[in-house]
Amino acid sequence: MNINKQFKNVLKLANTRTARSSLIIFAASIFAALLSFVVAYFASRLLGPSDYGRLAIANAIIAIVVGVTDFGLATTLVKHTSHRLEDRLKTAPFFQTVFCIELALGLLILIACLFTNQIADLLGGQQLRIPILAGLLTAFFLSINAYTNAVLQAYGKFKTMAILNSAFAALRTGLFLLLVAASMVTLSTTLAVNFSVAVVVLIVGLIIIPRTRVKTSWVAKKHAAVEIFHFSMWLVLSFVINSILARLDILMISKFTNPEEVGYYAAALQLSSFMPLLLASFSTVLIPKVTSLPDDEVISYIKKVLTGGVLAIIALSPFILLSDPLIHLAFGARFSQSTQIFQILFISYALVLLVNPASFIFYKFNKPKLLTAVNLITASTQVLLYIIFIPNMHGRGAAIALLLNTLISLVVIYGLLYRLLRKQGIIGVPHA
Repeated sequence: MNINKQFKNVLKLANTRTARSSLIIFAASIFAALLSFVVAYFASRLLGPSDYGRLAIANAIIAIVVGVTDFGLATTLVKHTSHRLEDRLKTAPFFQTVFCIELALGLLILIACLFTNQIADLLGGQQLRIPILAGLLTAFFLSINAYTNAVLQAYGKFKTMAILNSAFAALRTGLFLLLVAASMVTLSTTLAVNFSVAVVVLIVGLIIIPRTRVKTSWVAKKHAAVEIFHFSMWLVLSFVINSILARLDILMISKFTNPEEVGYYAAALQLSSFMPLLLASFSTVLIPKVTSLPDDEVISYIKKVLTGGVLAIIALSPFILLSDPLIHLAFGARFSQSTQIFQILFISYALVLLVNPASFIFYKFNKPKLLTAVNLITASTQVLLYIIFIPNMHGRGAAIALLLNTLISLVVIYGLLYRLLRKQGIIGVPHA
């Protein structure tokens, strides 16, 4: 009876605006992922495991740098502006301050380019110098573009975000296929395509975002900066940790093994990439909703998260059984070592469906400090697990470490969430 009730709640949730917006973002992300698979299909075959691994290292640099320089500013901007967009005098200082911060962070990325040789030595040798430099330069443009995504999210323009993401993915794929047709696919030309698309992404994004068209005083910007710092000071550490951990596996495999092993792992990661896209789609839409969720709906929200997550895991489970033919189809026989890695990664990502949506409750109660504490705990355990498993088990060891750490996150998140809800008086008897 209880199961039927929860299932009806899931069906009801599916008809909400939140679910429809999530579906739009997810559909665009799936489209972009499919185009990414087209690129991966040819790149893996034409570059081979070693150069494909070097390409993965460049992409890891991009993901880490863009994530770190986000600083939680997108979430902060949504928190302070999404509910009062009509009051431009109050919201304009936040938009303008965040943009200035993103520009400053972009400058730091350019400074980091001066230390490319040292970074290459740290990650495995000078053969990685070009991929690292290309990654940093690409990250410069994408980091500033994070502001445009934050603005669109704050204004609830999810369809625009979906269209832009799809268009940019199509542009990247089109340029890469031109290289394929001209027999010009090399590591350098592939990196050049990624860089070119990043430049276009920033230009178009800055043109298309809504303008506040309000002049603000230095005092107003200073006040906005103080509020941003007050809310995001814990998010900064949280985002830095999560961003580094998101691709630390690639970098540590590179450090302890070689680009070929990175290539095997990157192929499995690529094939399982639609799972993080699913999570990101829900996150984009849920954060604005959960931050304004009434107290009496919190328990219902958590139940829907658990029920929906379990149903999603069951629905996605056949992919584990089809992993071997999927790897061979997508990357070819040379990447057969990626099969078991994919299976482990897929299980790990599936479990995250139960973790991330529930963690947004911390934002509602303005408790980013608790989320940062969780990230510090899981970051420590994940690095430790990587050090234990990667040197001897390579890519498979990284996948096992990620799975074990996801289980730890699941226990810690729900433990702290239970304690928080008791303290708020939402469940049980509140503490005195």
